[in-house]
Amino acid sequence: MSMHRTEVECVVVGAGIMGVSAAFYLNELGHDVVLIDRKAVGDEASGRNAGSLSLQNKPYPIIPLCKGGIVTWRELETEIGGLGFTQSGGFRVAETDQEAQFLERDLQERNRYGIGVRRLSVDEAREMAPYLSRELKSVNYCAWDSYADARVATQQIAGAGAARGVRIVAHTPVVGVELHKDQDITVRTTGDEYRCRKILIAAGIWTKQVAGWLGVSLPINMRINQMIVTPRLPRLIQHMITHASGNLTLKQVECGSVLIGGGWPGDGDLDKDIKLPRYASVVGNAMAAVRVVPALADVEAVRTWAGFDGRTEDQLPILGPIPGHGNVFLASSCFGGYVAGPYIGKLMAEVMSGDEPGMSLAAFSPQRYAGGGREQGGGVS
Repeated sequence: MSMHRTEVECVVVGAGIMGVSAAFYLNELGHDVVLIDRKAVGDEASGRNAGSLSLQNKPYPIIPLCKGGIVTWRELETEIGGLGFTQSGGFRVAETDQEAQFLERDLQERNRYGIGVRRLSVDEAREMAPYLSRELKSVNYCAWDSYADARVATQQIAGAGAARGVRIVAHTPVVGVELHKDQDITVRTTGDEYRCRKILIAAGIWTKQVAGWLGVSLPINMRINQMIVTPRLPRLIQHMITHASGNLTLKQVECGSVLIGGGWPGDGDLDKDIKLPRYASVVGNAMAAVRVVPALADVEAVRTWAGFDGRTEDQLPILGPIPGHGNVFLASSCFGGYVAGPYIGKLMAEVMSGDEPGMSLAAFSPQRYAGGGREQGGGVS
């Protein structure tokens, strides 16, 4: 049975927040785009996180990307709506003297990026947020901190892109990518072939496999993160909360549910597509939340869930063309990828259009991984 072949200018592989945003902005710049995903739009890491958009718990080198991300989230909320984006401001809290000392140093480092973090006494913080524990040692505040509704935001951006001309092919795994001597690219799925001029691989943890077909070895490691959600509650928490230890994110979304996260590990198997919460992580995460917001002690957890996430060894994103192939681009796998995702999508659309991007991506180039061995599944013909 012969495959149907479609000619298209740009293919984006991966319908998470980076891929969806890149497709949206490529379309805005006048390009013909097909967006392909092995599952539904936003069905993996971009839909299985807690929606935290904080600048206070991200690695320093990606703060500019995340700052641009929050600006882009706000722009998209204004333009298309329905993302659940709220720029609430946020607290980063410390429970020990050692954590308080870290927050003092951390404030100085973050403010090198112009984000205006302020040190508050616990009493000052509790004037703004009476729900915070009296037992905290120290609190930093940043007006940039925000959150979005990860259950629907990626789908909303994809829907807006589709309404403007982006073709979305969901539930269709990519099984091969082939580079041709005329610089065209063939993307093979389980059902069709797409002949394109440019491709963006933004497939999260699966980026490692797709890039491997093209001879690029990427040190992307799998993480399984999990979250907790409460029933809908009367308004209790008005801000985004993160923790100096990195083990807590907390916010109350528009519907009233409190979402509790913080990178606690779940269990699972990528090949079998299994991801499950880990009991000890649920307990540890819940205990951290209750220590910071004591009023949560009597609240039930109605659901927990887990999702696959990909991270590079240096925690930084991989952004730009792969070495030797200027029409094959990567955008994937970093700490803070959800925060920065819409801005990364916009930047990659600019780069793929041949324009100067809004900020330099040199520090995140795939060139730092050049020289990996070639794997099976692709090639040049």
